[in-house]
Amino acid sequence: MPDRSRQQSGRDAEGQALAHLQQQG
Repeated sequence: MPDRSRQQSGRDAEGQALAHLQQQG
């Protein structure tokens, strides 16, 4: 199920970006 793997990767990237914004905030 490549679709599921891709979705997880996208969610990880979003979470990382959010964490970065919060740290900079």
